[in-house]
Amino acid sequence: MVGSISQVPASCWLYVSRSQIEVAAIPSEIEQIVSTSRGRNATLDVTGALIFARGRFSQYLEGPETSVAALRASIERDDRHTDIVTLPTKPTAVRLFEGWSLAYAGEASYMSRAMERTLVDAIEGPERDVRTLINIMVGMTDGRTPKG
Repeated sequence: MVGSISQVPASCWLYVSRSQIEVAAIPSEIEQIVSTSRGRNATLDVTGALIFARGRFSQYLEGPETSVAALRASIERDDRHTDIVTLPTKPTAVRLFEGWSLAYAGEASYMSRAMERTLVDAIEGPERDVRTLINIMVGMTDGRTPKG
């Protein structure tokens, strides 16, 4: 659980990137990313969600501006992905992922199909397509107890 989740997030970052992870190493690398991220995010008072599908990452992070900036810099240096595209979004009045240091549902076929349909539109399209991607992330937490 995250410490001061009642604070309104001062900053958020949504991005999509292409995986550089070798296919055989994907399960162990994703497990390591999720485990490390949950601990680091909790320490930094950051909440968010991660989707990995069809060789792409999409992640939404929200929290204090300095914490989100530090995570962004770390992610941009990470050689496990490339072609990072920042999608336009604005902080919300409340955290979208309150209680989730990092929501992650695994690589499910539903997520893969939904993300595939939404990614190109979100990257090239209007704000409503970005909102669809965020809604997919929020939807994967519905009815689930936060993990980390």
